[in-house]
Amino acid sequence: MDTLTTPLGGGQPLSHQKGAGTQAFGTLKQLPIGLGHDTRMYACQRLNRVLADTQILYSLYKKHHWLMRGATFYSLHLMLDKHAEAQLVIVDALAERVQSLGGVAVGDPRHVAELTAIPRPPDGVEPVPVMLYRGSSTHTSGS
Repeated sequence: MDTLTTPLGGGQPLSHQKGAGTQAFGTLKQLPIGLGHDTRMYACQRLNRVLADTQILYSLYKKHHWLMRGATFYSLHLMLDKHAEAQLVIVDALAERVQSLGGVAVGDPRHVAELTAIPRPPDGVEPVPVMLYRGSSTHTSGS
C-alpha cells in the first residue's frame, strides 16, 4: 500500500482522541488589531456573559414554544419559534465577535449555566401567561 496516497488512518476516523487544549477559556490570543490586551479582555468577558444569557434566552423560548397550549397555541407557538431563531443569529454574532478579539466564546451548556445572570425557571410546565411573562421580562430586562 502506498503511504503517499493512503489517507492517515486508512480513511477511518481517528476516534477516542484526547488532546491538550490550544487556548484556555478566559485567555486571549495576540492578534494584530488596534485594541490593547486589557480592553480586549474586558470586552470578551462582558460579551461572554451576554452570550451566555442569549443562549439561555434561546433555550427558554424553545421550551415555551414546545409547551405552548390553549386556544392561541398556533400563533404563540410560531411567535416563540421566531424569537428563538432571532436569538440564534445573535448568539452567532456574539461568539464570532469574542473570537475576533482573540478570546474563547462560551459554548458548553454547563459553562453557559455558570455564567448566565438569568434565573433558572422551573423544570415543569407553567401556565401560558406565566411562560409569556417570563420570556418577555427576561428578554427586555437585559438579563
